[in-house]
Amino acid sequence: MGAHFINWVIISLCAGCLGLELTPVTDPVISEVGDNAMLEIKPPGVLGAVAWFFSPAAIPVVSWTETNPVIGAGYENRVTLNTATGSMELRSVHLSDAGVYTFQGNSFTSGREPFNGSVTLEVYEPITNVNVKPSLAQPIANQALNLTCEVLGSQTVSSRLWLKDDGPEQVSITGPDQEVLNSSVTFTCSAKSLPPCNYTWYFNETETAQSSQYNIASVSYANSGSYTCVAWNSVTERKSSAVKEFTVTGEFIGFVSKYFL
Repeated sequence: MGAHFINWVIISLCAGCLGLELTPVTDPVISEVGDNAMLEIKPPGVLGAVAWFFSPAAIPVVSWTETNPVIGAGYENRVTLNTATGSMELRSVHLSDAGVYTFQGNSFTSGREPFNGSVTLEVYEPITNVNVKPSLAQPIANQALNLTCEVLGSQTVSSRLWLKDDGPEQVSITGPDQEVLNSSVTFTCSAKSLPPCNYTWYFNETETAQSSQYNIASVSYANSGSYTCVAWNSVTERKSSAVKEFTVTGEFIGFVSKYFL
């Protein structure tokens, strides 16, 4: 019954091959193995019917014509069709899902206007276990040293970017030097570091927080003092710090005229 229905949909939509060439919302769609991929389209009117195929063999994926969607063989429990827009979600994608997906349909504008198009799905396997191997077990000063970058993953690595660990340097704290009583205050610490460093805050030499930002919802006089941010690079094992002096002033109560009657 399902195969017969899909064949009927293909025949009923064949006129769509000569209709409006519809551009997908995103093309190509890029996904990782195991993720969900959304092949999104927007028909020129109210959707009347749609069918998706996996090219070049035109393998039926899903079809709909004002009844329940029919899922093609091999796509059961993996495909969801939006019957309002004709967009298709493919769940838990495999490397074998990569390729071109074509669609045909019609919409209610002036009669049943046919449309068709295609979208490319690119599926990549996450790169894992990146290793750098030196040509010498122990580098020797003034001698050549070759480094080789090796990765795991079935996909070909198109490029490699070499970076040298560095920092932290140029640590700085941005934020006010003083603020009125009961105001909210945010201090932000930043540093030049590769890889990105971790931040630890100290108030009057007592550790208070671990984050790039330090927030005080409502300052009191007790918040006046020295704020120190220590930036630490876990790879280089280097530390650097910056200090900000902060003062809490009296609560602002407005201006008082200097003229008295």
